[in-house]
Amino acid sequence: QLDGLRQQVNPHFLFNSLNTLATLIPEDPKQAVVFVEKLAKVYRYLLELGDRSLVEFREEISFTENYIYLLKERFGENISVKMDIPEDLRGHQLPPLTLQILVENAVKHNVISAARPLKIDIFAEKSGRIVIKNNLQPKNRLPDSPGKGLENVQARYAFFTQKKVDVLETADEFVVLFPLVEPVSRITATETAAAK
Repeated sequence: QLDGLRQQVNPHFLFNSLNTLATLIPEDPKQAVVFVEKLAKVYRYLLELGDRSLVEFREEISFTENYIYLLKERFGENISVKMDIPEDLRGHQLPPLTLQILVENAVKHNVISAARPLKIDIFAEKSGRIVIKNNLQPKNRLPDSPGKGLENVQARYAFFTQKKVDVLETADEFVVLFPLVEPVSRITATETAAAK
């Protein structure tokens, strides 16, 4: 399943990134260097995941920030992503690529233009669940995709927690809410304290 999600960061994304880079090189060589560095960090993260079934949220955030940077170079002001995650949740865990695949789904399935910019908000509820929502402006024709990214995320979560990944859609917004998994050390400490 992790391999399936890795493949979501697919050749189309690499192709689009290289096109963006080709435009940047003559226009802004210094910015092109930064772009290559961000692209390398994205793919390094994918390669270094190995068979890890959970990663720290701070790692996923860092990876997703690099991914978002590449998207913004491609779409410019036509896309905005706001992320507000408190520090005390960043040590929690989640299945790798969860955040990235949800951002990618928003990009893949919605119109992005100057007239209809895409706005993505990522934040934490008081309960600790993470919310990612975007304004809903679906494309008339979706790109070729197996459509399994979200289902894959939900299935992998089922291995680690009984809490669900919830999906809500209104006329104006598409919202995904997902839980975080507490670090094993923290769970153990809590159970030990309860036993005493």
